[in-house]
Amino acid sequence: MATLASKSPAEFRQKCGSYFVSAVTTGGELDGFVSIETTNRQEKEALSAMFNAEYGTFKASGQIDTNLQQEISKRQRHIKVHEVGGTTATVETPEELVAKFKGFAESIATGNARPYRASLQSYQTLPNYPAASQLSETERELDKIMTFALQYMTLLEDISYTFNHKEQFFMPGGAAEGLKSLRDDIKKDLDLAEAEANKCRKGGACSVPALRNPDDFRSQLPLRYKSTCPTTQLDLQPIEIKAQQLVRGDAEMKGHNPKITMDVRIEQVGSRLMLNGTLKMEEDRKDYTTFTGSVSTVVYDTVDKPDLTHCAYALDKIGPKEGKLVANGGKDNHDPTSYGGTGLITTALCISDTVGNDAGKLGCKNVTFNKLNLVFLHEEDTLPASQIQARKAENVRKYHDLGTAIMKSKGIEGKTLAPTVQLPRERREHGGQLGTPPPR
Repeated sequence: MATLASKSPAEFRQKCGSYFVSAVTTGGELDGFVSIETTNRQEKEALSAMFNAEYGTFKASGQIDTNLQQEISKRQRHIKVHEVGGTTATVETPEELVAKFKGFAESIATGNARPYRASLQSYQTLPNYPAASQLSETERELDKIMTFALQYMTLLEDISYTFNHKEQFFMPGGAAEGLKSLRDDIKKDLDLAEAEANKCRKGGACSVPALRNPDDFRSQLPLRYKSTCPTTQLDLQPIEIKAQQLVRGDAEMKGHNPKITMDVRIEQVGSRLMLNGTLKMEEDRKDYTTFTGSVSTVVYDTVDKPDLTHCAYALDKIGPKEGKLVANGGKDNHDPTSYGGTGLITTALCISDTVGNDAGKLGCKNVTFNKLNLVFLHEEDTLPASQIQARKAENVRKYHDLGTAIMKSKGIEGKTLAPTVQLPRERREHGGQLGTPPPR
């Protein structure tokens, strides 16, 4: 094949392609997720504290503290495991999950590794690949033309990838049409390169035609997002709002059909989404006795969520952000009564009157909510156009400089452009690759 490469780089490329697999990294990956259902925030915090005390530094013994085990056994729990390599043993308890983590490295080392990523390199990095000086003038010109053609084909593949995975890229209005136009321009230059290459192969005069620099095309590709920003539905836990503050009257509703008004709202405070609620219960006559109350609780926090490092709340798309409940308690109604709400609120179980003094006795329990549509913005969506362009230019420069360095190390300079080089990248689709689509 080295002889063939010296005789005809184009024929060599036809048989062997442009890259070889220089390394295959094997190993494994294990992700475990334990979900334990609790009924209120206090239970959640207590259980989290117990679990973190046991496993916070991951020096687990494989045994779970008896108290924690008893607490977990009382609750509905779900365990999910994603495993690449290792054993396929089923995990049903937190203890088994800890044991699986402890033994995972050994299971990989004893023959259960899987191919994890591949590294590709250009044949031009090999010591016996012919230098440009070893080729005839015709073959040198043909090799230059085919280097252009190779990069054009790579660009077309990258554009196809972008169209098929638009959610991974910064695509403002008009970006899709711009990509279609860019694809047409690249195809024109590719057709020109291939036509000239065919003339070379037939023995005609051979020279590199006026072709545009592939890096100029690459600079027009959309910027790739740094990470995924999910859209999901969040189940909000029921809350309780007590109406304990007397703001008017004699603290006695006295069966006078109290009016119940509840308002809730989702608001952002730093990394958190807060559910803030107010409650008012007001007598409908005499001295208009009125009790009020409020509650504030965290419903979501982006802290310690690596996947959201480069994401921000899309507050205008999150919803429903508000909810309201307005009802009349009725005459001498001393029983917990369920009322329906609107917006975020579904139902609430309220007591708006009791026998005698009502101080400290009124409020709404089991306030339930509709699902909250949780939407995030990519960091790049908030940047000015000038900064987006600067990032794209920097990515293209790095892409070009890497290939140029490889070419120079082989003494290949002049009009021959840097080849496309595939770098090792993580198995996941969103491996943090920023800027252009993944090289092929």
